[in-house]
Amino acid sequence: MLEIKSYIAFLATKYHLQPTKLTLSQVVQSQKTKMWGILCETQSTKLKNRGEFPVEIQTKFDRDIEILASLGSAEKLKYLAITN
Repeated sequence: MLEIKSYIAFLATKYHLQPTKLTLSQVVQSQKTKMWGILCETQSTKLKNRGEFPVEIQTKFDRDIEILASLGSAEKLKYLAITN
């Protein structure tokens, strides 16, 4: 981590970059975007590395994840409309 921070400082000096402050809403939106990406990868077929997914709940689980992802997508679109 220290090496990364040092290199970022080097690049800032090299390219005469000034730090900018992010608003809390920008930070929160960034985290939500990351979580939304993870959520989209949470379909039952993509969870094979965690063991066998129970077939009897696969369809319902995938539908619930799709609903949750669509809610996140709608929220993301609202944020983009407000900030642009």
